[in-house]
Amino acid sequence: FYFFAASTNFFIYFAISFVLAGTLASIAWANSMTLISLSSAENEQGKSLGLAQSAFSFAHFLGPVFGGLIAGFHIDAIFYSCFFLVLVGFLLLLVYVLRRKN
Repeated sequence: FYFFAASTNFFIYFAISFVLAGTLASIAWANSMTLISLSSAENEQGKSLGLAQSAFSFAHFLGPVFGGLIAGFHIDAIFYSCFFLVLVGFLLLLVYVLRRKN
C-alpha cells in the first residue's frame, strides 16, 4: 500500500492506500506483541515484552530521523523506502520461518 500511495497522482487513492497501510500496521503490531508474549516463558514475559517495547520505541525515534534524511532527496522517496523496508522485513521473516521448519 505504501508503494501504491507513492505512485498514485490522485489524493483519494493516496488517502485510501495510506489508511489501509496504517490499519494493517496496527494489526501487525498487535500480532507481534501477542507472538512475543506466547513465545516467552511465563516468568520471562515482562522482560520480553519490555525489551520488545524498547525496540519499538527506538524504531519510532529513528523513523523521523531517517525519514527526514530521505525526504531531503525527494518527498515520494519516503513511501518507496517504506515499501522497500517492509519488503525486506517480510523476506527476512520468510527466510526465518523456512529455516525454522527445516
